[in-house]
Amino acid sequence: MWRSLFKNVHLTKKVRSQDGSQFSEILTQIGYGKVKENDNIFNFLKKRDVPCEIENDFESWKMGEILYIVKDNKKREEINMRKLSEFKPDESIFCFEAKDTALDSDR
Repeated sequence: MWRSLFKNVHLTKKVRSQDGSQFSEILTQIGYGKVKENDNIFNFLKKRDVPCEIENDFESWKMGEILYIVKDNKKREEINMRKLSEFKPDESIFCFEAKDTALDSDR
């Protein structure tokens, strides 16, 4: 079904952050997985970790209005489970198991 609805596109050129700015370099380092705890980029991003008016608002989270960026799946799972536990008992929760596969695995 996925293949009938979407076309796979392999991006090879930076468009949104091609200006060579500090932000562009940070995105590149993140993309290559080169950010380590307590390096310059980590510390720069840590300074941007600021309180948000809606970060603890369950409805905003439920509607996808809040984005959490975490360093690993363990932290992601911790946040997801905490948020799922906040659903009201009479609300339905739907779970789906998905498996991603590469279409162009020869690259």
